[in-house]
Amino acid sequence: MQITEKAWNNYIKKLSAVCNEAGAKMKAFVAKYGLSNQDALLRYAMRLVQQYGEGSAALACEMYDEIAALSGADVPPAEPAEVASQHEVAKGVIGSLKQSPSGNLIDTVVNRLVKRAGADTTLKNAVRDQCEFAWIPSGDTCSFCFMLASAGWRKAGPKTLSGDHAEHIHAHCDCQYCVRFDSKTEIKGHNPKALKAEWDSLTGKTSEEKRRAYRQKMELKKRQDEFIIELEGNSSEVFKKQAPGGLKENLEKMGFDVKPLGRGGLKGVTFEEGGGYKTDYGGNGYIQYHPSEGSHHDGAYYKISNAKQGKRWFRLNGDEFDGRKRGRKEI
Repeated sequence: MQITEKAWNNYIKKLSAVCNEAGAKMKAFVAKYGLSNQDALLRYAMRLVQQYGEGSAALACEMYDEIAALSGADVPPAEPAEVASQHEVAKGVIGSLKQSPSGNLIDTVVNRLVKRAGADTTLKNAVRDQCEFAWIPSGDTCSFCFMLASAGWRKAGPKTLSGDHAEHIHAHCDCQYCVRFDSKTEIKGHNPKALKAEWDSLTGKTSEEKRRAYRQKMELKKRQDEFIIELEGNSSEVFKKQAPGGLKENLEKMGFDVKPLGRGGLKGVTFEEGGGYKTDYGGNGYIQYHPSEGSHHDGAYYKISNAKQGKRWFRLNGDEFDGRKRGRKEI
């Protein structure tokens, strides 16, 4: 059985909406009434965690029961986990005020505790029914979520929960637990083998070292994404403000694989030896620099190509020209 991407995304969107609404209401309360009346603050936080936590748990029960029914699993209906206690809410809120006296972290506490109710529900029923569970990443996954996701599917047991709760739940994150009752059940688009292979490939012997390497990798990816947005949005400025050697160096610092040209008279000739270079990006895009030697466009030039804009040519001063015909002048 395969759980469709649409079905899974609908589930996590609903959970996210519940968590985010609870957090937004907490933030609005603080903005309106301030922090001076701590009793009122704690009462309202508890009310939100109770109300929205029950909603989070109910959604988790629905998904659990749907998967069980589709799998033909003979298990009782899922039971919602208890929401955070008054003590847990107070501990979280007061702790957030110590970290940030302005109160700008209180909504994060509420968001996290509401999300935890759904995660607890999934795991407690998985332990009860002795099925498998996995942490399914979503969006820009943090290093800890990626580490959990790399573990793939695991049998639920007594050590699945830490005390009474799922571990490491944090706010503003769409990663979530899923269960399965047989090894044939998968979520479309979820590839635990690839996740594990990527985790294993990270530099480091300990989990913390690998998580650090993953964070560095994600930071490079962020820089690459920002560069691509700038490149495709304002190519002339990108090329005008740096020489070919400087652009090549920046591309390499951002983690792009910069190689000599693969065709023509300068095929395989390194930039240092007078050749050009090319780097692929975004799956179907590339940037290419060609020196004046062997050029069919009256001098050195840059060329970029992507599915959205097609092929475009630029002089080293950033001026765009029509390179579809050899020797064509600037436009």
